[in-house]
Formats: sequence, C-alpha cells, structure tokens
Amino acid sequence: MHTWLAWQNKPGRPFGTAITARYLDADVPEATAFVAWLEKLFFS
Repeated sequence: MHTWLAWQNKPGRPFGTAITARYLDADVPEATAFVAWLEKLFFS
C-alpha cells in the first residue's frame, strides 16, 4: 500500500487521508479482485 500511495499525485499521504481523498475506491474491479485474493490467501 505504501508503494502504491507513493505513486499518486501527492505521494506520502497516510491511509486515512488517502481514503478521504478517494485514492482508494472499493467499487473498482481491481479492488474486488484484490479482496478475493486476500480471502483466498487467508481464509481458504
């Protein structure tokens, strides 16, 4: 996550600020795929 945040227009934002700025959008297909991967990794 820190690496991804470092590539944004304003790098170095903390997670809370990044969420408020809508850097992280849970409704995009990539987020759904990431959540599915995490569930498979930790809950299979």
